[in-house]
This record gives sequence, structure tokens and C-alpha cells, in this order.
Amino acid sequence: MVAVFGESGWEVEQQNADLFETIEKLAVLHEVGALPTEIVAIADTQEHLLVKQPFAHTIEVTGEARAKASSAVNSVLVASSSGLRGQLRVFWHEGKAWFLDDLHHKNIMEDADGNPSIIDALIGVVPDRMIEHIPELKQAIYDARIKVGDLSDKQSELNIFDDGEDILDDLP
Repeated sequence: MVAVFGESGWEVEQQNADLFETIEKLAVLHEVGALPTEIVAIADTQEHLLVKQPFAHTIEVTGEARAKASSAVNSVLVASSSGLRGQLRVFWHEGKAWFLDDLHHKNIMEDADGNPSIIDALIGVVPDRMIEHIPELKQAIYDARIKVGDLSDKQSELNIFDDGEDILDDLP
């Protein structure tokens, strides 16, 4: 996923990933709590990966299952008033905000314990310039940081919008 600034403002677009971006995606998703993915083979051309999720079982993906799988990776839905795509979510990992999208029925399965889990998704780092321009995105990132314990108790009591001031800039 990539964020671009176009004629109608900021947009998030799908983009083909190369081999190394795909491996990074699989690693980041695993680190934040998605279902583990095993790389079985890499094509000689290095254009394709063969992967499997040995602990995944097919389930009927309902809104509740999607919400539980999204919660398992500590993601937060970006408010629809942001003007960004419908079910765009964000999560916080290793000091960065990441987009999370494409959680259709084939990208969510059940883990060995019977919990809905993400097996694949589109992700991408949220550009700082974009955060500065979309208050709803800034709020979702703030909420995602709280979910993973990146903010202290005192900081988490603050509202991101303090009389119009941007307090995120002052946070570590």
C-alpha cells in the first residue's frame, strides 16, 4: 500500500510489492499477532513466493470475526469522515504507524485455538505528511499507540485534540 497526494487530496492505493517488501509484510504481520506464515519456496526469478499457514483453518468470515482478527493485531479503524477508503485500519509497530487493509474472507482464517486471525493483508507505512493533514488518521494512530502500550498512562489520558493543538508532536 502506498499513500499518494492527488487532485482530491490524500489517497491510499494498492501497489504490487516486490519480493523483499512481501517478506517484510509477512514478518510485520507475524510480529503484530497475525497467523504465522511459512515461506516454503522462492522462485528462481525471485518474483514469487510459495507460502503456507499450517495452523490456519477456513471459517465463515463475519463482521464479528473480522473485528476479532483486527483486534488481535491491535489495529484501529480510521473514521470514515477522514475521506479515506472504507475499512482502512492502522496499527503501531516498532515506532511507526502502518496501514492495514484488504481483510476480505480469504485473508482471515481460524487459528489452532479457534480464534479468527489475519493470514494476509495489505500493509504500508503511514507517511508523516499524511498524518499532519488528516485529523481522523492522527486520532486512529494515537488510539493504536495506546492499544500497544506505547503511551504512558498520563499521555493516554490526554486527548489528541487539545484546543486545536497537536500534542502528538510533543510525545516521545
